[in-house]
Amino acid sequence: MQSIEHALRNLDKLVIEQQNRVARIEKELVDYRLQADRPFEHEDRIKQLLARQTELNSLLDLDKGDQQGAAPIPDKDEPETERAMPAAPGSRAEVAKMAETYMRASETAIRETPISERTPPQTGRVTGRAVAKDEAHIAFVTAANSFFVIASSSFGRDVQIGERLSLRFHQGRASIDNGRKRGR
Repeated sequence: MQSIEHALRNLDKLVIEQQNRVARIEKELVDYRLQADRPFEHEDRIKQLLARQTELNSLLDLDKGDQQGAAPIPDKDEPETERAMPAAPGSRAEVAKMAETYMRASETAIRETPISERTPPQTGRVTGRAVAKDEAHIAFVTAANSFFVIASSSFGRDVQIGERLSLRFHQGRASIDNGRKRGR
């Protein structure tokens, strides 16, 4: 009985505390909205630094993102996936252009920073998002402002734009990594 009486006596105090909390949160909301409408004061500097980072990554060969541990590009004696594709001339380049356009329009890419096409890995696993495709090729973005284009014939199913996939590369050929046993 005493605990019920104590709870009833403290109801007024709890109401006042909650009203104060609501007032404080509403004030914070107004402050946050004002901050959200203000332009970022260091935007020009960050654009310069991102451009310089992209340049340095390219010079240091760090722009390969997820394929850092990939094997080196094979000699000419090894099979090339792209040559085996009966694709129309220029379709690969068109997919690359579509990828850049999609990345800018969907804000996948960092604004005002160059987008670069990189070489797909020869071996290893890469996770990426499909950003462009045609009948023979598909472009995947794996890191900010970089993508690669590969032949789409080895997937065995239609890949949708925006779909996130884990790809497995073996001798330059890509397949969808469905997460089965990895230690073979």
